[in-house]
Amino acid sequence: MPFMHLESILDSKSLFISSIVLISTFFLSPLHLTKLKAIKVIQKFCIGIGAAFLFWWIWTLTDLIIINFLYFIAIFGLLLIILNGYHASGIYSTCKKCQYSRDWKNCPGFEDYIKYLKENNLPNIFLK
Repeated sequence: MPFMHLESILDSKSLFISSIVLISTFFLSPLHLTKLKAIKVIQKFCIGIGAAFLFWWIWTLTDLIIINFLYFIAIFGLLLIILNGYHASGIYSTCKKCQYSRDWKNCPGFEDYIKYLKENNLPNIFLK
C-alpha cells in the first residue's frame, strides 16, 4: 500500500468495501463459474488483493495495536475456516463418489500417504 500510495487514494471506508468486493469473488467457485483457467487465475488474484486491502484496513484502525491484531486474527481465522471448509467439502464429495469411499487402506489415492507413513515410522491414522 505505501509503495503504490494507495492509502492516499482510498479512504478507510473505500478500502474496506473494496476488500469485501474483491474477497467475495470467492463465491464464483461454489457457483461453478470458474471452469475457465483465466477466470480462476483472476479470482485468485482478486482474493489476494482483497485480503491485502482488508489487512491494511485493519492495520489503519484507530484502536490499540493489540486490538487491531486481535481483529486481524479473528477475521483472517474466519476466512481461513470458510476457505478450508469449502476445499474439504469438495474433497469429501469427490471421495464419496469413489468405490473406495472411506476405505483408506484399500484406496489407491491414499497409497502414497500410507507408504510414506510406513517408511517414516509414523502412526497410521487411516487404518483405524
